[in-house]
Amino acid sequence: MLKKLLATVMAVALLAGCVVGCQPAEDSDIPAASTTTENTTTSSTSRTTVSTYYAGTPDAPNMPQFGGGGSSSSTTKAPTGTTTKSPNISFEPGSNRPVYLDNQELTIYAYAGPRSGGYQWQVGGQVPEDDPVGGWNTFVTEKDFMDYKNAGFTLLFPEYDAPYNSAESFKGSVLEDYMELADQVGLDVLVYAPSLTEWTSGTAQMLTATQKHFISSAINKLKGYDSFYGLTMRDEPKDTAIDIYKAIADYINEIQPGLSTLTAMLPIYGQRYLSGTYKNYIKNFGLASGIFCYDFYPLQWNPKRGNYLKTQWYQNLEMAANTADENDFDLGIIIQSCAFGPEGGYQKVDHARSVLTKADVGFQLYTALAYGVKTVGYFTYWQHRHDGHPHTTNRFYDAMVMYPEKNGQPAVKTDTYYAVQAANNEVKKFDHVLMNFEWQGTMALKKTDEFGILSEIASYKPLNIGSASATADAIIGHLKDSAGNDGYMIVNSVEPSKNVTSKVTVNFKGATAAIAYVKGEETTIMLQDGNYTFNLGAGEGVFVIPYVA
Repeated sequence: MLKKLLATVMAVALLAGCVVGCQPAEDSDIPAASTTTENTTTSSTSRTTVSTYYAGTPDAPNMPQFGGGGSSSSTTKAPTGTTTKSPNISFEPGSNRPVYLDNQELTIYAYAGPRSGGYQWQVGGQVPEDDPVGGWNTFVTEKDFMDYKNAGFTLLFPEYDAPYNSAESFKGSVLEDYMELADQVGLDVLVYAPSLTEWTSGTAQMLTATQKHFISSAINKLKGYDSFYGLTMRDEPKDTAIDIYKAIADYINEIQPGLSTLTAMLPIYGQRYLSGTYKNYIKNFGLASGIFCYDFYPLQWNPKRGNYLKTQWYQNLEMAANTADENDFDLGIIIQSCAFGPEGGYQKVDHARSVLTKADVGFQLYTALAYGVKTVGYFTYWQHRHDGHPHTTNRFYDAMVMYPEKNGQPAVKTDTYYAVQAANNEVKKFDHVLMNFEWQGTMALKKTDEFGILSEIASYKPLNIGSASATADAIIGHLKDSAGNDGYMIVNSVEPSKNVTSKVTVNFKGATAAIAYVKGEETTIMLQDGNYTFNLGAGEGVFVIPYVA
């Protein structure tokens, strides 16, 4: 929100005539009209925006590019049209066609990276009988790290497998191997320190001198590695931990500004673990870390319904994106890349299903990008060896990489690995463009809405879209860059295993051309009366930047 307000002030000064107020959203998560346990904040307020489109060239004074906000009866935003220029954005000479510098990328990671031989999931205090005595050969190798990187990942998260325990124990540790190999292959590492997990499991409010010394010594030990990305804390912390969480994040930032404290947060259906509202949970942890990154696994199955989409998928995205926008922090999401369910055989009960195709991955990934997400995590990369044992309480199947049948053999890449690799690397072809854009709102194009979840999206229509239609369910995520260019992430929203194609037609008012990223490839489209018609296959997304040619 702060970035948008600053852009607005400059736009008002240049355009001399835009005067718009901004009504803050209510603090309550549950609007009066809600029909679920907790609705999005977008249902209780109203959005006001101003369109700032001129047909002049970028070099002409006071001439904003094709741009504009959106109109809706559901959320409040300040106008975002602006003529300010980012060092990452230029224009082709004598043209309105934007050009984006390739110096940014989406952060993509997975839980958890290549395993070392020393770590075992123990069941009932015992190593499962089909694990080799003495542990597996290590998979912390250049080959395994390159397999991870080649799947489109930029950040390693070893967690328990390679913890930071102390400066004294770091030498010769698995983590040291991780950091050195990550430097070598060009990956970042998010470091897990069990002490930070322990501290953020309680309700303490301040750091002790001993705790500060631990943090400072950890940073001093690790900061010499180019791969050192940051320190994570307790997975899915409760809201009662916010004071100590913020104290840790603030102290890390004081010692080494720019270090990340990226941590997985609870999804909206984790409300039962919170003492306050979920909206406040998003706000407080987002402000503490500069990012709110939560997990949500939308692809589900049960014996009666077959494959279906989980309720609150869009509700969570709407609330998180709006709260991030209002408070000026980034949004991240952890999506599904394996099947898991309860004890007793997950195949017989409602569960998160296997993710086996590019469409399964793309549906989640492109939907997240339609909400302006800047960090994407996957659960899970490496499958735990003990899964499937009858005495485990939670089972995970069909991960991207599995242990081999015998010790000494290479790790096994599954169909899920190749599905994730294809989707990630498609998006990475233009993620440097996406990183320049901020979310404005999301528009639903409902046809059947089979699972009733598109109704979770607040009513919103970008001002520079004259009309939009689709033959099957789709969404349009409206984004805007700092130079005032609109971008639209248009996504097929049908449950991806149904393999339904949606034919989409969008009218971009006043535009004569568009840059379109189709299957990751950039192409220029000449619009007929502002219209662009295209097909979206299952799980596909197309990113469109209209302009005046």
